[in-house]
Amino acid sequence: NFFPHTLPFILEKAGELPDHFTDKPELKKLVQGSADYLAMPRGLVLSIMAQMFLCLIPDGDRDMPSCSFLNLLFPRQPFRQEVAKLRMFVHYFERCRLDPPKGELRIWRQVRDGKPSTSAWKASSQPLLPMQVADQGIGLEDESGRGCLHADFANRYLGGGVLVGGCVQEEIRFSICPELCAAMLVCPYMLDHEAITIVGGEQFSGYSGYGRSLEYAGDFRDPTPRDEDGTVLVAITAMDAIDFRGKAAPLRQQLEDNLLLRELEKAAVAFAPTDKAALDRWPVIATGNWGCGAFGGCVELKAILQWLAASEGSRRLLYFPYDVPLGPQLDQLASDLTKRGFKEYASAGGPVIDGVAFYDAAKAKAATTACAQLTTRLEVEWVNFRQPEGSGPGALEPREEFFSAPFQKTLALVDEQKKEEFVRGIEKNLYKFDPKTQQFPLGCLCALLQHGKDSPTTQEKVQAWLDYLLDRLVGASASIARATAAEVAEECLSVPFQRLIPLMKPVMRETLADSLGEHALPHMEEAQQKQLLEGLGAETKSPVLVERIEAIMATCTEELNLWLARAPCFPSTPLALADALARAEHPLLRFFTFARQPEKKEAFLMAVALCMQSLKTRLRWMGSAEPVLERLSHDLQQRLFYVKNQGAVMERGAEGTGPYTADPTVLAEGSTNATRSPQLLELCERHRAPVTPSRGQALNLRSQVTFQAQKRKAGFGQ
Repeated sequence: NFFPHTLPFILEKAGELPDHFTDKPELKKLVQGSADYLAMPRGLVLSIMAQMFLCLIPDGDRDMPSCSFLNLLFPRQPFRQEVAKLRMFVHYFERCRLDPPKGELRIWRQVRDGKPSTSAWKASSQPLLPMQVADQGIGLEDESGRGCLHADFANRYLGGGVLVGGCVQEEIRFSICPELCAAMLVCPYMLDHEAITIVGGEQFSGYSGYGRSLEYAGDFRDPTPRDEDGTVLVAITAMDAIDFRGKAAPLRQQLEDNLLLRELEKAAVAFAPTDKAALDRWPVIATGNWGCGAFGGCVELKAILQWLAASEGSRRLLYFPYDVPLGPQLDQLASDLTKRGFKEYASAGGPVIDGVAFYDAAKAKAATTACAQLTTRLEVEWVNFRQPEGSGPGALEPREEFFSAPFQKTLALVDEQKKEEFVRGIEKNLYKFDPKTQQFPLGCLCALLQHGKDSPTTQEKVQAWLDYLLDRLVGASASIARATAAEVAEECLSVPFQRLIPLMKPVMRETLADSLGEHALPHMEEAQQKQLLEGLGAETKSPVLVERIEAIMATCTEELNLWLARAPCFPSTPLALADALARAEHPLLRFFTFARQPEKKEAFLMAVALCMQSLKTRLRWMGSAEPVLERLSHDLQQRLFYVKNQGAVMERGAEGTGPYTADPTVLAEGSTNATRSPQLLELCERHRAPVTPSRGQALNLRSQVTFQAQKRKAGFGQ
């Protein structure tokens, strides 16, 4: 039905957008720092969604979310979850064609007044209200969550990655309730004391799975009651949590006053009712593991903070723990605190600190016991690293276990003396672990816990592990090079190694990248290469190989452009060009397409092409003076300007209007369709000039281009 029915309907509704405005088509922006409200008729929302779907609404300022469907319609790879989201948006238009929506989409920007302070929270007279914990494995959209105000675990840019590759809680909600995306047009990103509440986002699609397993599950008829005008009375509140990705954030750090206060204030403004009617209609908040999972927050702590914030707003909490076995403990804690009453806890410093400390003490005791038991197993049960007979499936896998987020959180609860005893126990029994896969990472972990990340001892341990891996690569014979490269790549992508990448000094990262580029990547399949290039360091948003590629490209571009600007005068000699082109043969530059900034790739290709073309035209004599230049030019042409089934395409550019044309095929292979800058165009024109210009050309050049006296004398006087 899409092309004969749905697409024409989308076009029709997109064209109706101006009809919804008496004056120019412009929406009020809910600006940062100011509490405000906007109601949009759902007919207008439908026209806006049609314009967004057709990519007719350009991206706004940097403080606004991206509202274009371009990345969803034309992804680099059509992942299953992206197809599922797109199907949900198409289904929205299919439903609206058959049953036009009625009512409004109502948007509030909420702002928390006053300066945040822990003393204000301690002095709060609001009682802790009862909290209920839902069954494990169900989501907020389940029947038990209906009629509640739903928490949206938001990105600070509303909608998060719903249109650009994201597929977790917020993105799924905005896909099954597509009208929520219209709010992205009017809401700049949220500040720390702000939240956004939206009423009227009807659910149109069912879904199953989560993240990469997301699937469209057909039509969904939202049973939520309607207002008199047809507005669906379903409400969400968008609130962004602190992102701990790529940071060392043990529970003790997350318990620091400034971090606790930030999350309390954020949850409080999100859970505060917009008015008395909203409190009466949605007295319960349905929420879950906010800011946990990918963001690295502590589930138990965030549950307590949300409970306190909900109580501050006179609302009860319905907590959905999803896959975390938290229910019984959280139920017990809520029961204990509410039974004892507010006044007893207020006199001891307020429910905020007491609630956290109560649960923290129990966890710390359990963590200490777990570490002691593990030490006993290492020293008594395990003669060497293998699963003892009869130990069952729960036996320890140290490398993965010790570096896992749950274990690190557990270890953070143990006091320093007990932690030091535990680390010494690991070091003492280190010889029992597999020397190839266990000893190096565990040695690094022990050094890190004992001496800190900047200690020479820690750096020595990390360097030793790095040297071991690189020695295996360099020393591998041709017959086992492929297998060795795969093993080393797997080790580099392991959780322990990835966690230690931020500790490496720049020279260590460069050595790692250069060695992998020379000895590992050439022996790997294309899919393996891509995984290593994009995955090494991705957890900390610092991709080692990609950063090294970009650094080498920048250096080569600068050197080649400098040579071009001075050639043929000293020091732009044939030997200098040979050195610069030799550096462009770096093994990693075979993968220049992985560089993240298209304009840098374009500049690099342009610089190489101009130099090579100069050797074929006005500087042809240099090839005779330095014979290696011919080989270097040929090799680089094969590496950088070769397109499968078409050969070396740079020659076609030479036959065109300039020495290098940004050939669409080359650009599709990894450069960009970006327009060349005026400086690059000027450089092209200069190097297309004949060796001996005519008198008229010389006079024209002299009148139009200003050179320093020395350069003019050297270049044109001779």
